[in-house]
Amino acid sequence: DPAQVVYDYLTNPTYGATFPTGFIDTTTMFTTSNGFNPSIGDAALSTFCQAAGLAWSLTVDNASSANTTIARWMKNLNVAPVWDGELLRFYPYWDALASGNPGWDSTNGIALKYYSPWLTPVATVTPDQIIQTENKEDDPITWSRKDPLEVYNTVRLDFKDRTNFFNSTAVEAKDEVHAELYGPRVDNIGLADEFSLSVYASVSAQMQLRRNIAIMRTFSWKMGPLWGWLSPMNVLEIPDPSNYSNTI
Repeated sequence: DPAQVVYDYLTNPTYGATFPTGFIDTTTMFTTSNGFNPSIGDAALSTFCQAAGLAWSLTVDNASSANTTIARWMKNLNVAPVWDGELLRFYPYWDALASGNPGWDSTNGIALKYYSPWLTPVATVTPDQIIQTENKEDDPITWSRKDPLEVYNTVRLDFKDRTNFFNSTAVEAKDEVHAELYGPRVDNIGLADEFSLSVYASVSAQMQLRRNIAIMRTFSWKMGPLWGWLSPMNVLEIPDPSNYSNTI
């Protein structure tokens, strides 16, 4: 369970980062009773990993900074770690219900978990709450779109294959349609030694590819200090820049 590994790595007093346990939001890390209920589910990291089909066989056998290691793990899990000034929280980049993926089922004695992401907006921003820029000609909300020619449509990960004496093996995820339209663009091969089966490494590569392809627009706007309670990964509903009477 990657969530157990991350928690141990962060808090272990002998070989870990000695991060204070009281500063970790365990509700975003470990499965609650709701996570075993298919009609409710939860959004914990542990639940997400089982539901999406991600598992590790991990050995840390060299010295490296904790933030570098955690950053690589979070990228391969498709998860955002967030320090909001109070607690360290974990939010998967996943917006759909999930359960019962490869390697995690009742045949190996593991109860199924049901991932239910946070999709409800914490607030709805209205046009009158947005601060206008100094230039009155500027739109209250600006947005940019990524050039499709710059999108990596092929992702490769290097993992330790337990079916091949733990030798390094590469898996690849590729969007054939995007490559045909805009030409192949291959991301640098990523290190994913924590995976030891191709089925898990392939899930990670596919999630990273889908995020490359799906996240094309970035929205920017300014708000007053009363909105300082917002944290990264909060879901917001904002006015549609193309038609402010609608929301997105």
